[in-house]
Order: sequence, then structure tokens, then C-alpha cells
Amino acid sequence: MDKMTLGAVRDHAARLVDARARAASLAGILREEPASVRVGPAAELGEAADRFVLMDSGLISWPSGLFLRAEFSGDTEGTLAVLEQFSQLTKPIPGLLDLAKRADAGLFTRIGMSFGSGPSMQMATQAAEELQGILEGPQLKELEVTVADLLARADRAVAIQRQGVYLSPGAHGCPEPYMAAARGELLDALQMPGSVIDSLDRKYVVPTREVVAGIENDPHSPENLEKAARAQLAALSALRARRMLEGLDVEALKEVTNERLRFKGLADHGIRTVADVIDRPEVVLTQVPGIGAQTAKRMKAAAQTLLTEASIAKDKNIGDERLAPAVALVEVLNAFEQSNTLSEEQAARRDRLVGYFRSFPETLAAYGQPFVLAKTGETFYDQFIEDISWANAAPSSFLPGPVVPPAVPVWEDYLSRPAHYQSLLNALLDSDVAVGTSLDGLSEETIAAIRSLHLNQEHLKDLYLRGYQSFGAKFCLVQNKVILGDEMGLGKTVQAIAAAAHLSSEYTAREFATHLSALRSSLADDQGAEPQGGAEPDSDSGRPGWQASPPEFYTALPETARVLVVVPASLIVNWRRELANFSDLEVLIGHGEAKEGIAEVWNARGGVLIMTYEGIRSQPLPPATLVIVDEAHMIKNPAAQRSQAAAKLLREAQFAVLMTGTPMENRVAEFANLVNYLQPKLVDPDNAGTPSAFRKKVAPFYLRRNQVDVLDELPEKVETIDWVDLSEADQAAYSQAIAEGNWMKARQAAMLSPSPSSAKVERIKELVAEATADKRNVLVFSYFRKVLSRLEEEFGARCVGVISGDVAPVRRQQLVDELGRSGNILLAQIGAGGVGLNIQKASVVILAEVQVKPTIEDQAIARAHRMGQTQVVQVHRIVGDETVDERLLEVLEHKRKAFDSFARESDTAAIPDAIDVSEAKLAQQIIAQERERLGLDAAAPVSVEETPGEAVST
Repeated sequence: MDKMTLGAVRDHAARLVDARARAASLAGILREEPASVRVGPAAELGEAADRFVLMDSGLISWPSGLFLRAEFSGDTEGTLAVLEQFSQLTKPIPGLLDLAKRADAGLFTRIGMSFGSGPSMQMATQAAEELQGILEGPQLKELEVTVADLLARADRAVAIQRQGVYLSPGAHGCPEPYMAAARGELLDALQMPGSVIDSLDRKYVVPTREVVAGIENDPHSPENLEKAARAQLAALSALRARRMLEGLDVEALKEVTNERLRFKGLADHGIRTVADVIDRPEVVLTQVPGIGAQTAKRMKAAAQTLLTEASIAKDKNIGDERLAPAVALVEVLNAFEQSNTLSEEQAARRDRLVGYFRSFPETLAAYGQPFVLAKTGETFYDQFIEDISWANAAPSSFLPGPVVPPAVPVWEDYLSRPAHYQSLLNALLDSDVAVGTSLDGLSEETIAAIRSLHLNQEHLKDLYLRGYQSFGAKFCLVQNKVILGDEMGLGKTVQAIAAAAHLSSEYTAREFATHLSALRSSLADDQGAEPQGGAEPDSDSGRPGWQASPPEFYTALPETARVLVVVPASLIVNWRRELANFSDLEVLIGHGEAKEGIAEVWNARGGVLIMTYEGIRSQPLPPATLVIVDEAHMIKNPAAQRSQAAAKLLREAQFAVLMTGTPMENRVAEFANLVNYLQPKLVDPDNAGTPSAFRKKVAPFYLRRNQVDVLDELPEKVETIDWVDLSEADQAAYSQAIAEGNWMKARQAAMLSPSPSSAKVERIKELVAEATADKRNVLVFSYFRKVLSRLEEEFGARCVGVISGDVAPVRRQQLVDELGRSGNILLAQIGAGGVGLNIQKASVVILAEVQVKPTIEDQAIARAHRMGQTQVVQVHRIVGDETVDERLLEVLEHKRKAFDSFARESDTAAIPDAIDVSEAKLAQQIIAQERERLGLDAAAPVSVEETPGEAVST
């Protein structure tokens, strides 16, 4: 082989050796598990299928070989097969090349090869020839071209990656397959496969970040005020716990230690309370004879346990004692009221903005290339963009409002309206909107509609709705016609006012005209003809005595929404005051001589019209946007004229709210009748079915929350039965009443004996004396006016007055306002004072006798134990031993179980149906039992007629 040919063979072989090494490297990269993309600090927002991530492109670390693998991703296995075949065919070449290099050696090298021990010249020449044969083989020649192309593609991919990894088209010219691969690797690293990659200019985001920083640094931001409020609550709780232990005798430690420690002799060393034990060092305790180091240590531990248990109680009640943390807390709440000027929608937007930027790492720079954006879903990201657009357009609008010193000292302001401040506290602490609200029976669509409804509060003022109250108002609006059955004291009135304010803000004449048109058609279908005044009763409609409004009422369109509030006469003043306190809605009073003219004004221009049950019977009224019926249990009897008048108004209204904490007093049929006013024929009053089936059917139209579920700051209610042994005079009067069969006389006999012979009066005097010593106000209820007159004589000037059925509503409110000023005792006939009034000033409630319905007692107690109460409420039932009082307690227990089964949230399903026991039957039953006990004729007649003047009017 000549020298030139040999040189060409060796050069060709050297190229193949290099290609072989590069091919092996390429194959290794394609076979190995690739490294993941490493993403630096990023902002991750949203959840699950609706989320996005913002990243700094300069902080993304891309694995080497990313583009190279992308280049061959279409046929990686085929590429590896070619590279493997090339590797096998070129395997001999490196060795042969080393030998062939000696074939053209010089003279001295050849001489050395002849006498040396290495390969001979002949062997080198032979290797060169063998190498030439391999290189000229047709299989290798074809494969060499293919591999060269593969290596060129690999070099190109590596070179492009060195220039930078890009995710979207641009002047860089990066091929789309490479960018697609980078996007896929990035999304895999983020665990967001299939998501969209985009970019977001950081200049659009950074200014909002600065707005949020301003909000967070403001001392009056909701978060900072919340921290301050929680700190003061904790301090208040600790102070109360400390004071409690200061009044707790050291003997209480015996219970904690199961009487295993010795406490004798502590008092001699000035250690009398648990607080003293906490304050004294162990060395001082050991100075007491018989107390060693170990006993002292255990004693301290037991005292600390009591302190810890007392301190962790979640008490949100501010109270009425002027303690430093309580005053500081009220000041925080006053600042919150002033600074919290945003609408509900804007406050939610502010809170979202703060939440967004808490997810932003501090290392994300304010300047640089646009953020890399990865997003799944559109909703959350679109909300983010909308929110930051608002912040960029009006950054100062999200900052807290100015706070100035209040005109009235905050503590005095708090004492004048504690419920308002408790609502502020709950709003600041962001209580759950639907705490205590069962959503069973509501469809997902209904729940979503309630939660998404924006409550328009344009017409509200000085009103902070609790979370459950906001939910209740929205429930009324979404479901159109409902029973709001919250337990007494939870603010049904403000929920109804909030619904009325929303409808007044959102009202349009066009929408109301649509309602009137649909109503007219509906009535025509119901009655088989166009609705006319004086239409015959529709016996199948569930609305006895139904009469449609005159045709002209269906064409009259008021200027604003018509809201009608139907109440007992005694509640007119309360509703007028509440509407004036919490809204700027125009209020018209349709009561008295001017009611006809007022009704015409309301018909023409709308507003809120307050009328009594009696008023709606005699005054024709047009369809209303909203009808609110307070104390709706008063229309439980569909045959009553006031019920028929209310049924007509409810039928014609666009929205309706029946308000009652006692939808069922005696029978489940009463509850069913109320439901059927709103949803005709929904339930059968005569066959309501099981409690669980009944509750499920009415759930979409009945909302009830109980105090224990939603008012975690409400002070404790301590109920006590004060058993009284009748005196001889009491017993004589009682026995005579039983013998006469006089039910009413028997119920009050033990209260009317001359003092000091009346055991009940003496017990009430003792309770009043204790309350007076504790600086508490007392509220005494009785069904009987004679009983109240007797008590008024006993207490004299200490009594501010008596609320009875014939006391005008305005005067009733004046007496409530006077409680705690000129006297600390308010007497009330339970049917008059037990409904509608807010008497949080009283914290001692005395029931002079047991009532015939549990709901009557509950309503009375709820006058004091309600939102805004600052003290523990003590309830005393004065019960005569072995009297009709005791028998009534047994009946009340049965009725409570029936109510709980059907009307209160309950999991019990096996409670029997409520029994209809009228007072006449009840009286006969109890009198007969008492006669038998006293050895009298049980079959003698029984009189249940009320004593003249005793009838109660609300």
C-alpha cells in the first residue's frame, strides 16, 4: 500500500474513531434518566385545577441535553439502534488504527521493529490493509453518513441550548419543538402537566405588591387590628382567670389533687386562695409545717393547672366591667368601625390581594424580564388580573380609612350598644359565615347561589351583620319565600332589614312589572278566571278565604320597592326604631286614623310600611316587593281572619319572610300551615310524617340557627327551678281553688296570700335582694296582672313599672329604657313583655309561675338572654311543690321534645308526633290529678275562664 493511500486510510479511520466516541456519548445521554428542571422561588396561587405559578425566568435551571433529547424524541429507539450498530461495526477500528500508524515508519523505526518485541512491520501493513477493507465496506459507508447526520443534529441542538432556553416564539429563533419540550419539562417539574405557559409583565404586578405592603404596614389594617383584638381578648381572659382564682378557696386544690395533698396551716401563713399559691415561691410554701419540697411542687402544679384551664376558655364576651383589656379591646373595635370603609365586594378584593402577595417570595425582583406564567384553568387567574387592575387604577382606595378620636368615650358608647360592638368583634375576627347553619336539604345550586350573592348594603348604616346573619338574609333573597326561624335573640329583625335594604337597592320597575304579570296569570290559573276583587275562596289552594286584589293593583308601579312589615301593635315602635337605627329606608306607619292615607302613599311611591295584623284585615293593600311577617306564629290558624289577610299578601308578594322563633307551639300542623302559606300544599298538616321526612321537605324554605351554635360570645344562661313549700295560707287558697275547679285561680293562688305568708313572694324578694346586692337588674314575668300588682306593691319605688297588655308600645319601650336608672326591677305580663322587646339590661329573669307553653317561657327569657347581653343570665322558675306548677313542668317537657323533633335541628328520629293539648283540656287533666291527690271529687266541673282583666294583648 503506497504511502498516500495509507495516509488516507488512517485519516478516515481517525474520523470514525472520533465519531464513534461522540456516538457513544449521544447514546448515553439518550439512555440515561434526564435531570428535572429546577425552579427557583416562585409564587404559587390557587388550588388543584384552577391555579397558576409565576416564576422568574432567570431562576429556572434547565438540565443539560434538554434540546438534544427533544431533537431525537420522535424516534429515540431507532436512533439508539443506529448508534449501537455503528458502535459494533467500528469496534475494531481503534486497534487497527494504532497498528496501521506504523506501516509508513522511517528506516530506523523499521529496523527497531525488526529486532524489537513489538508488532512487526508486516503486522502493521496487514492491519492497514484490514482497516482499508473495513472502511470500504458498503454497510459502514451507508451507516457513516447516517451517523454523521445524527451527530450534526446533536451538535446543533446543544449549540441552540447554549444560546438560551425559550418558552415562546421571538427574535431568538428557537425552534418550536425545542420550546415545546422546555414547556413540557417545566410543567412536569411544577406537577402541572397539560397547563398553559405564558408570560406576565412584572411591571404590571410590582405596583400592586407595593399597595399590599402599604395595607399590611398600616396599624389600622384589618389584620393588624385583628391581632390587637386577639391580644386584648387573651389578656382579658387571663385577667378574668386570675380574678377567678383570687376568689377560689385553696381547698379547691383538693379536687385537683384528689385530696392527696395536705393543706392544713396555709391560712395561718396568709395563703387562702389558689392565686396565693400561684404567687408564693415553693420555698415559702415549705415554711408551712407539714409541707415539704415535693408537696409544695405538686401544690404549685395543681394551682397552675387550674389557671391554665381557666385561661384557655374561648370567651368572646367583652362584659360590662371596666377592665383595662376590655377598654383597649373596645378602642380597637371603634378604630375598626372607622377604618373599615370598604364595601363588602372591595373588602373581599383587598383580602384577596393581600393573600396573593403573601405567596410571593421576597427574592422575586421588582425589575427584570416578564414573569414566566404557568396556569391551569382560567377563573382564578382572571380574578387575579382583575384584582391587580383595580389596585393599579386606584391604589389608595384599598387603604384603611382615617381614624379620629370618638366624640363619646368609647366605653360609654360600648355600654349603650354592646350588641353593636360584639358584632364588630365577630366581623373583625371573621367568624364563619354559616356557622350553626345546616345545609342539609339544599341543592348545590342553591348553596352556591346563596354564597355568591353580593348583599347590597347601600341602604344600611351602623350595622355589622354577623356571618350567620348575612347568610340568613341571602337565604331569604335566593329562596324568595321562607320562614326565618332563628332562636330568639339572634337578630331575625336585622336579617329581614338587610334583605329589605338589598331589594330596595336592586329594585327596578321593569322586574316588578314582570312579577305582577306572572302573578296575574297565576291567579287566573288558580281561580279559572281573571282575578277580581271579592273572588270566592279557593278551597283547594290551601289559602282559606282567599281574595285577589283589584285589577288596578296589578298595573301600579311604585317608584321604589314596596316593603310591608306586619307586626303585633306592641312591636310597631321597636320596628320603627330598628329601621331608623340600621337603615335609611323611608318608613311609613300604617296604624291609627292615618293608615288609609299612608297606605295610598306607600302604594304610589314604595318604601317600608309597618302595619298591624288588624290593620291588614281592614285596609286593601297592593302586592309588595317584600312582605315581612313578625311573630308569624300568630297566623298558625288558617281559619282566622288575620291569617287569611296575611295569606293574601304573602301570595301576591315577590318575596316573603315569616319570622318566628316558635313555628310550632303545640302541634306540628301549626308549622305545616306556616309552610303552606309560602309553598301551598308542600306538607299535609294532618299527616306531617316522620320528623326527619318533615325536616327534609321544608329545608329549602325554613332556616333556623340556635344560640348555642352561633353566639360563642353569649354569656352563660343558668336556669334554676326554685321549689317553694306553700305556707298554710298558700295551701288553703290553693286547695280552695282546686276544689272549685278554678284553673286560673289555682295557678296564682300561691302568689296572692298576704305577705309574709306567700312563700312565692318571699322567694322572689330574696332573689331580688341578691340581685340588687350584685348590682343586677331583674325582670319578673307573670301571666296574671293581679300577681304583678302584688309584686309592684311589694317593691315600690325600686320597680320602674309594669308592662301589660294595655300599656302602649311607646310606653313599654320607655319602661325598658328606664330599667337600671330609677329602679332595677321591671315587671311584665308574659304575653306583652315576652314578645319583641330587647331587655339586655336585665340579667336576672324570674318566672312567677310555670307557663302552659315552653315557647312562651323561651320568648320571655330571650328578651334578656340575647345578642348584646354582657352578663351571665340567671333564670329562676318559681315552682310550688305539689301544685299545678309541677304538673305543668311535665307537660312542658313533652312539648319541648316535640318542638326539637320537628322545628329545631335534631338527629333524633323516633320522637312521637306532638299532641294537641289545648289549655282547657290541660286544665281539666291537671285539676283532676290534683283533686285526686287532695282527696277531692275528681269529676267535678273545671273552669278555665280568665279572670276579667287578665287577658293578654300583645
